[in-house]
Amino acid sequence: MSTTEHSSPRSHLTRLGSYLGLGIGVAGIAFLTRLVVRDWGEITDAVAASRPGPLVASLAFGLCGMGTIGVTWVWLVRRTGSRLPVVRGLRWYFVGQLGKYIPGGIWPVVGRAELAVRGGVGRRAAYTTTATSMLFTYLAAGVVAAALAPAALGVSLPVAIAGGAAVLGAVALALHPRVTGRLLDVGERVLRRPVLPSAPSWQTTLVTLVRHLPAWAAIVAATWAVSRALSVSLDPLLVAAATPLAWLVGFMIIGLPSGVGVREAVFVAVVATESSDAQALSVALLARMVFIGVDALGALTASLATFALAPGPQALHSQAARTEAPANAASLGRSPYLTPRPLRLGGGESSTERDSIARTSAAPATGTRLSDHIVGFCDMQDGSPQVGDLITAGNARWSFDGDVSRSFDAHVSKSVPLYDTGHDLVCKLADFFLHDESVCYEIGCSTAQLTSQLAERNKDRATRFVGIDPVPEMIEVAREKCSHLPKVELVVGDALDVDFEPADLIVSYYTLQFVKPKHRQTLVDRIYQSLNWGGALLLFEKVRGPDARFQDIVTALYTDYKIDQGYSNDEIVGKARSLRGVLEPFSTQGNLDLLSRAGFVDMMTVMKYVCFEGFLAIK
Repeated sequence: MSTTEHSSPRSHLTRLGSYLGLGIGVAGIAFLTRLVVRDWGEITDAVAASRPGPLVASLAFGLCGMGTIGVTWVWLVRRTGSRLPVVRGLRWYFVGQLGKYIPGGIWPVVGRAELAVRGGVGRRAAYTTTATSMLFTYLAAGVVAAALAPAALGVSLPVAIAGGAAVLGAVALALHPRVTGRLLDVGERVLRRPVLPSAPSWQTTLVTLVRHLPAWAAIVAATWAVSRALSVSLDPLLVAAATPLAWLVGFMIIGLPSGVGVREAVFVAVVATESSDAQALSVALLARMVFIGVDALGALTASLATFALAPGPQALHSQAARTEAPANAASLGRSPYLTPRPLRLGGGESSTERDSIARTSAAPATGTRLSDHIVGFCDMQDGSPQVGDLITAGNARWSFDGDVSRSFDAHVSKSVPLYDTGHDLVCKLADFFLHDESVCYEIGCSTAQLTSQLAERNKDRATRFVGIDPVPEMIEVAREKCSHLPKVELVVGDALDVDFEPADLIVSYYTLQFVKPKHRQTLVDRIYQSLNWGGALLLFEKVRGPDARFQDIVTALYTDYKIDQGYSNDEIVGKARSLRGVLEPFSTQGNLDLLSRAGFVDMMTVMKYVCFEGFLAIK
């Protein structure tokens, strides 16, 4: 039996939506073509007589508008913890923008995100921030169009102000986590998988939206300047409403290169109410040409600026001389397992790879291209070696403070195998232990990614969730993430000093390995004593091999994994060196012995991937 006979209703709806969008696009192109053919002479005469001064102003406004969107995208990337330079980010943005002129609709996203990935940003961070940028760009377009529509239609000033205020208020309420959380729930049911771990905070969504609004002011100004270049008299308010509306509708018709035809058709339909079709179409077509020029000029300018800011060969040679290159591939994985001195509870990430969110080389290894080395050198901001994801850390100086808190969620999925799968497993296992009035702790909660998922899953219960982490920057991000979850309490502190309430579940997700061995048994003892009978500890750790031969195998496999994720040899070695004295994983048996000495009898492995293991221990 053919697979088409088993097509799901969702696939039929998707196909129907594609056909509908294609139909609208064809209709828009047909409408535009008819107008162009009919008014060709008038259009060419108007364009030929256009004044250069306003056109230059239009190009400048366009660059400001598109540049504002690019800078805001860089800001989003930096919120993940990446230290992405603005000029390089703008280069990726503008070059990626050229992809929108290719049929298919996905190329602006793929182009920008893949450039970011190749430049060192984690894949998930690159695609998430790119999609977020495009979503809020056109959400802002809709807000501007809707807010200005009453004034553009010529209603009285009080009505126009009230209408605009109502639109802004409605949008602000729609972005509240209680609303977006419900939308995410619907999306999860439709897609049968989580859309996001949790609803973003209200402040984050509002700030992101507001940062995109000036871009549309500049884009509107550019379009109005085009009308002045053509000596077409248009109401600025009408242009201000029509321009973002036209861009929004063109964006929604997926498959058409940059909404060609549809954007112009919508603009003409709105603006022709106070001008001739030929005049409106002349403005739309010339504005299209201006913004093609904006994208090309932006890509060229940002690329030239990136190369101009790169250091010369002599500087590169000097830096390379100060940095040790790995002697051979066999040495890449040994360092993380030497020099034991785990530090404090850092944030629940795994093992050697608390690499942060982008990839650049500190010194050229064998086979490394000079261009890759230039990229890495430009990111050497404090003289320390790059350890991956635009993070620098000196020998035995890895820290979870500072910008790492912003990079944590995105980078950890890149550097730890099955990290998100482990979160999902913890949430499902929690169902067997949590009930109304339960207390659940996460030790080393970092940004509360897992704590928030547990709270979201149990939001209909009276369960309390407490996240503990010693890093204030981590808790700051965690509080933003959990602002809509009243049953979550986040504490800055060391778990060795916290007075635990009786709990039904305690989670330590890649945290215990950062506790000094002399304190590790004490902490596990306290966990056991704090659990109610029948309560559980979920302990996820990086583990050593049981002997030297197995250790060599797991080290080699994990090194291959990091290389497959895009980390360079220099970054892998730099990261290993930075973790000396910070991380010490125990073996599987070593962790089981910790649990047994604390009093646990019922224990089992619930997840295992080479040197990453999750244990369930029930009191």
